Amino acid sequence: MARFTLFEYSTFRKAVRALYTDGEISKKQGAGLIAGSVARMTSYMILYQFLSNMFDTVMGGIFGLDVEEEEDGLENQLMRQLVGTGSTLILRRSVGNVPAIPISLLIEYLNEQYGEDLRSGEEYDEFENSLVFSQIGLNELRKGKVEVIGTKALLGPYTPLARSVSRGVKVVQGLTGSAKEETKQKYMDELTLRMAIEAAGNLGLLPFYKDVRRILLKDMFKDKPKTSGKGSKYTEKDFKNAKGNPAKQRFIRQKINSQKNTNKKFSKRSIPGTKK
Repeated sequence: MARFTLFEYSTFRKAVRALYTDGEISKKQGAGLIAGSVARMTSYMILYQFLSNMFDTVMGGIFGLDVEEEEDGLENQLMRQLVGTGSTLILRRSVGNVPAIPISLLIEYLNEQYGEDLRSGEEYDEFENSLVFSQIGLNELRKGKVEVIGTKALLGPYTPLARSVSRGVKVVQGLTGSAKEETKQKYMDELTLRMAIEAAGNLGLLPFYKDVRRILLKDMFKDKPKTSGKGSKYTEKDFKNAKGNPAKQRFIRQKINSQKNTNKKFSKRSIPGTKK
């Protein structure tokens, strides 16, 4: 991904020079290069998401896994990718992955705060609504887990292996330390399925490892709510706690108003067997 970004930035810079100075190419060719570069960077993730969703649905059906297709309007995806492309070309430029971490975090912070129009007013989800690639997510930064942040920032290509080892240790600890049989069975299933796939993939023994892992995780977490555990119930306290995050406050206010309207409609309904 870093090579792709660097190549597109060098192409974009060459085209801009041609527009404003006497470069190696004409201004018409420079404008064409800019359009092509922006089109490639914008369409890359849209095509990737479309093809991966289609692949996951087909393979999940073959192996009997409940893989839900991610629902996100094409218009929202296109707007996010256009904004992300512009942000990358202007702010990130030619820096590598590690120096780009604070830049990516800043872009995603602004996206969380003010980018509700890019996700139809929904609450920000860093996995579904991100504008740029970031090695460290906002939630990870807020949790302040030094080992996670350090691993992602410093280990580079060995990060997946380190994360798999870390998860394997947690699974074994959960398996040996849990008192409930249901919890033990959950960790045992993860150990025998997910951890086996992680091990085979990191050792280079499993073809299409990343695709298989993505499908498996979709099936494992299909029942997990996408919001932060609150579902659709929000209160004025939640609104106050979101101070400093205008986008989240607007989202919570919409939910509170929607809950009030629903309660009013329900209270106006007549109860069967009673007079109005």
